[in-house]
Amino acid sequence: MKPTYKPVAAHQHGNCACHPVIGSKKEAAPLAADAPAAGAAKPAAAAATASQKAPASPSAGMKPPTKLEYPFKEYPESGKIVEVAEGIFWLSTPLPFRLRAINAYLIEEKEGWTIVDCGYGAEGARTEWEQVWQNQMKDKPVTRVVVTHFHPDHFGNAGWMQEKWGVRPSMSETEWAFGNLAAQNLNTDAIEPRCVFYAKNGLSKPFVDQFRNEVFRYPHGCPTVPDSFNCLKDGEVLSINNSNWRVMIGRGHSPEHVCLYNNDLGIMMAGDQVLPEISPNVSVWHIEPNANPLGDFLDTMDRFRPAMRKDTLVLPSHRRPFRGVHDRFDELEHHHHLRLAEIMAATGPAGITAGDLLPMIFPPNLDGHQLGFAMNEALAHLNYLMYEGKLVRRTDAGGIIRFHRT
Repeated sequence: MKPTYKPVAAHQHGNCACHPVIGSKKEAAPLAADAPAAGAAKPAAAAATASQKAPASPSAGMKPPTKLEYPFKEYPESGKIVEVAEGIFWLSTPLPFRLRAINAYLIEEKEGWTIVDCGYGAEGARTEWEQVWQNQMKDKPVTRVVVTHFHPDHFGNAGWMQEKWGVRPSMSETEWAFGNLAAQNLNTDAIEPRCVFYAKNGLSKPFVDQFRNEVFRYPHGCPTVPDSFNCLKDGEVLSINNSNWRVMIGRGHSPEHVCLYNNDLGIMMAGDQVLPEISPNVSVWHIEPNANPLGDFLDTMDRFRPAMRKDTLVLPSHRRPFRGVHDRFDELEHHHHLRLAEIMAATGPAGITAGDLLPMIFPPNLDGHQLGFAMNEALAHLNYLMYEGKLVRRTDAGGIIRFHRT
């Protein structure tokens, strides 16, 4: 049965394309991972190694106090925008899965508006855009649309906005290409190749079937794509409302993620590259099984840190705007290194699969859509350890890919 779109109030934030940062796996529902529902069969690989009980999570009970500051206590009301800095506004539109809502940002200029990210391509989100345009955007046209990356909650309405306002999206070349392929059920949205990939990496058949039945297909959230785009490159400077915004390319969450940074204003439009409270998903996909996205993600933070003011106001795509970006980098690095230590501690003589990791590092009751993100993220950590020389990858006699200590 295919999932149906059930819009929720935009302020009801939950989880889906990322996961909780630091602490016990029971603290919160994951944002990009999925584990079996209560009472469901365990992954075959996990059952086969039941005697290899994973040790208590090293991160449990070790969650450091956050140093982040949140200037805004509440999310915007449905169909309304909130000013977060002079001439810069925050809109929250609904999503049909656990993450619940996606933030977009609008910059008012003399002749029109620049929009950063355009939401999931479904009627509920478009209704809110119409309300905002009619009631709060003063009937000024949209003159520019910046898309941070190709995921449908960011790119989904780009085709609709081109039809409505005649504006092609500005985005990086790789994100444009990935979006166009996914819209044709190719590349990251080729579901059957993903099922085969997950089975080879230790996900049991019941969970593979759950993924196949419950995953949201890309065209569900991006029904049309624009016929052209403007290419953004790292280091490029955009003049928006007489102020300079530098394009900073992040990697790990998506292949060529665009962030916009204004050093004079001390503001970053971060997309999914930097999020508070939850960590951006990092995924190994079937199309590039040897990728090291976690390494790319950690490298991005190392590049961003010296380039950004400590007092930067970060405008993320999920959760509330915050200050304390350098502290957030520290938290994210801490989280991933604890996760890596957990995996090493759990890897016994028989090795370990990505499927084995799901009940260990992700909360239970994940839906099929999240199962894919969970497998991708588990593989991202395993591949990172492989590139660090701590694990080696082998295929066993049954065709299952296992990682062993070197």
